Amino acid sequence: MESRRGNLERARRLLKAGFQKCSNDVHVLQAWASLELKMGNVDDSKALLSTAISLDKSVPSVWSTLLKFEEQNGNNESCETVIAQGLINVKGDARLLLNVGNYYVRRGRFGDARRCFEMALECDPTFAPVYHSFAECEARLGNIAGISRLNKLAAMHFRRDGSLKSPYKAAGRTLTEEGRG
Repeated sequence: MESRRGNLERARRLLKAGFQKCSNDVHVLQAWASLELKMGNVDDSKALLSTAISLDKSVPSVWSTLLKFEEQNGNNESCETVIAQGLINVKGDARLLLNVGNYYVRRGRFGDARRCFEMALECDPTFAPVYHSFAECEARLGNIAGISRLNKLAAMHFRRDGSLKSPYKAAGRTLTEEGRG
């Protein structure tokens, strides 16, 4: 909240104090690293991310932040390493797959992006941001059939107003039919 208000130094002090109280909290380190990156402190950000990964390799947001870090610093080879290691250490996280897919789109690697978006939808077909990014990717390629397919898939999981259908509705059943309602 402090960083959104522009109080970056106060945000840094709060994150540092939070980490001193909970020195195994990977999420605090990840947030702190993001702040340092925002403030232009590349070395501090990298060190915090390295510490976070050494504490827990299974946190998707740390890998996403590290990917952002490497990309912002023009380290494309390191991005590939981060992606490979992140996907090995974090299984089935739609947000990480979305971030990797978006990275590939920015690099013009649309086939790799599609694979990531497809895997993200397999992990969580109700994670709406994947549909948006996947549709943008297909639109850039002029793939109207792909956009139509995504639209049909989204209609299985979401109502017209954008709200989520129940998993039973998406599967064509109701809670009552399943004996649960």
